[in-house]
Amino acid sequence: MADRRRRQAEGGVQGFLPDLHRQAVRAFAPLGAEFGLSPLPESAPHPRENSVSFRNAHVRVDLTVEAGGRSFGVALARYDPASGEPRILGTCPLAYFLRRRRPEAERALDLPGTPTGPGLAAALGRIAGLLRDCAGDALAGDFAAFAEVRAIVIADRRADLVRRFGTSTGETPRFDRRPSLFEQLGGPEGGDAGLRAPRAYQAVHDYGYSPAEVAAFFGVSEAEVLALLAEWETTF
Repeated sequence: MADRRRRQAEGGVQGFLPDLHRQAVRAFAPLGAEFGLSPLPESAPHPRENSVSFRNAHVRVDLTVEAGGRSFGVALARYDPASGEPRILGTCPLAYFLRRRRPEAERALDLPGTPTGPGLAAALGRIAGLLRDCAGDALAGDFAAFAEVRAIVIADRRADLVRRFGTSTGETPRFDRRPSLFEQLGGPEGGDAGLRAPRAYQAVHDYGYSPAEVAAFFGVSEAEVLALLAEWETTF
């Protein structure tokens, strides 16, 4: 028991890949020195997934490995540091940065044949290098490229939801034709408050209404509708 607690304190016990946390903290140490990334407390062990997270004043970096998976999941999440519990403003997988800046390096996210020991350490070292080279501006708080990449992420996510479920929000389609704004939005008050954002999002992206038309229907400014749409996109 004492040995297990010691290993947990060192970040070495977690689910099916117990060495991930310790190795990731070691591999990402240069990013800590350069960008102030610090590891978050290790999550509880999970039999099917391992994750390690790092955070600085601007972003959180999440590294995930799923049992049976073939690659590392690496994502950068921009958050609002002014909020008490940092509110996520948008997430971008590292793979999207690689496609934009180092397309030949996408395979670097593949899991090594033996995801332990030196093989795991080398793979995590490569990922740390790619984060610095391809997303270092975001790590440093410059989100110009992040916003451009994020727009591609959103478009891809929206297209995937339409392909899989029939609407841009993942809701089952309620109409087999273009509805009126009254039908879609539930009246000028927006119907159920919890549905106001997704129904407005569908009005724009599924049924071709402009943000200005939605704003006029609600009796608010177009800027308010654009903010509502952007808030919904933080879920992507």
